Amino acid sequence: MSISLDGAIRTLPETTALKESLTSEDTKRLLQALHQAFAQKDLTKVSALYSYTALFSDEQRAEIRQEIIQEFKDYLNSLRNETEISEMFLHAGFAAMMHQLNDTDLINAQFKLFERYYLDPESGSSGRRIAGIQKNLPLNSDQKEKLNNYLRQLRAENDKEEKKDNTKTIIIVVLMVTLFLIRFALRMSR
Repeated sequence: MSISLDGAIRTLPETTALKESLTSEDTKRLLQALHQAFAQKDLTKVSALYSYTALFSDEQRAEIRQEIIQEFKDYLNSLRNETEISEMFLHAGFAAMMHQLNDTDLINAQFKLFERYYLDPESGSSGRRIAGIQKNLPLNSDQKEKLNNYLRQLRAENDKEEKKDNTKTIIIVVLMVTLFLIRFALRMSR
């Protein structure tokens, strides 16, 4: 669940009244709820709560954004195993949050996690899926190059496997035809 002020909802009198009535106390409550959501490692709740920042003023939004960036960095540092890390990368709101926050340090921190756990062709299908997500994030040129090299390695390995499979198929077909011809020749010689 998230809110969006795109379209007609932006101009509703209720939306305007709500935006004007928000105080610093409301900002504190939202930040507290976000802090609790991070403590529970609940990115769904974080994404939903963060979407409410659309109702706040620009300066309140900037304050909330700074707090969220710090919370996200702490969250990244608190992840302990590959399962938690995969859940974060594969979460539906992860890429959207990275784009909304668009913080260089945060992007670098999450890329370091990706690099440590998934920048290896042996990382399997989750590594491929997470690489697809990484490809859509605002990475710097070095990170993009590393990601592109990883994707090239995956393609090369897939091509190598395909060629290997094709070679096996050809060998099996040739053996079957040879055996059939030998069998046919033996029957004809009787």
